[in-house]
Amino acid sequence: MKKFFRHPSTITLIAVILIILILALFGFRITYNPSLDNNWDAISACAAWAAVVVSGLAIYFAIQAPKKIAEEQNKIALFEKRFEVYKVLMDCFAFTYMLENTDIPDSKCLEVFHLTFNDNAKLNPSTTWLEQMKTYSDVQNKLKMSEHLFGEDIGKEVTLLLADLLLLIQTKEGEVNEKKRQLVYIQQSNKVEKECTAKIKDLLSLK
Repeated sequence: MKKFFRHPSTITLIAVILIILILALFGFRITYNPSLDNNWDAISACAAWAAVVVSGLAIYFAIQAPKKIAEEQNKIALFEKRFEVYKVLMDCFAFTYMLENTDIPDSKCLEVFHLTFNDNAKLNPSTTWLEQMKTYSDVQNKLKMSEHLFGEDIGKEVTLLLADLLLLIQTKEGEVNEKKRQLVYIQQSNKVEKECTAKIKDLLSLK
């Protein structure tokens, strides 16, 4: 409703109505003087110009309505894409919370990651490495859109988060970097949550 009253066309219409009301209050009236000679050529010309003005206004409003609808649809589509990325980031933060509060070996991080990002998944020994890595691929495909949807600064931090995540879930049992990679991922995840979440929420607004 606020957008309707702020629209230039609405403001112009209200201004015209106010001017007419003010003139009426001061005694201005449209009257006819019988002594005047009717110039039908002038009347026809005025009628033609009036028709042009009315047609122009009709065309203007006919263009503005679809344009406004298209703008709203674009906003909704952008919101949906941004919200999808936001949800995946929330899952990343949930995964981080699990790493911080449970003793998960780095060699098992891929399994836990797979469970975290698949609501219907269960701990199943028959689940292959490729199936688990497909989960990472799905997450990567969504989060790599961060720069286009939220800007370069946020996109850069999310890209670093993805890189640290990939190194973590690829860690094998007995590797020298075990636990170190987990700490690096946790630090980057906490940084993204602290520095980027508020900005992302602001960009999710449909205003």
